[in-house]
Amino acid sequence: MAQQRMLAVTYLTELESEIRVEVAGPGVDEALQKLIEANVPKTEHIKRYNLLIQQGSKSNFSLERESGHTELPSYQKSGNIELFEDPAGGYNIDDVPNLYLDLDKHEQLSQRNFFGKKLVVRESIRPMNWEIGSETKEILGKVCTKATIKFPDHSATDSETIYTAWFCKEIPAVFGPNGFYGLPGLILQIESVYDETITAIKIEYLSKKVPIEPPKGQVVSAEQFEKMFNEKLEELKSRSESDFSDWEIKH
Repeated sequence: MAQQRMLAVTYLTELESEIRVEVAGPGVDEALQKLIEANVPKTEHIKRYNLLIQQGSKSNFSLERESGHTELPSYQKSGNIELFEDPAGGYNIDDVPNLYLDLDKHEQLSQRNFFGKKLVVRESIRPMNWEIGSETKEILGKVCTKATIKFPDHSATDSETIYTAWFCKEIPAVFGPNGFYGLPGLILQIESVYDETITAIKIEYLSKKVPIEPPKGQVVSAEQFEKMFNEKLEELKSRSESDFSDWEIKH
């Protein structure tokens, strides 16, 4: 692959996240329900800023900052019900603060903050099967072309998730946000069916070279990570059932 100038792109993700708290148990009363409704907002508006550094066959996509999260109030008692925080409520398997791609080695390394431990999940990657269309639009004053790609939806049988990319042929870079790659130009925007849009808000060429390095942490395979995650969920479920056997909280 020909030598390219080092490129830095800042992306902004804005999304509305629904907040749901459900309480069930033998002593749930009207006072508790009103307490929840009065103190828990219905949605939260999240702003996420990420930085993509790329050159040649390597890229690093990292979280810079995030804002807009709502801290749920800590309820104590209502009648004879005590409300505790769900022990697994603060963990999201999809949170990836750092994602590294090396197309020459055909691998992806993604950092996961796994219940206080930093893990790096190593996966092999294959070419992405994009369908490039003719529709165009402008982003940051650059003409971008539409492309779509489909991935199997593992949460539903015989279903697919469609992503739309807008890439700029004028900028010779094959990468984009969130591990997307493989188009003949820099990806400036990714849209998904989940109403989450990631858009470039700043593009700059770096005068000084910045190391493009994989994230640090204990390296595990995707299969090992899935096994560890499922075992942790079973542990949390077992602990929750033993501690609070007659009521349940869901976030």
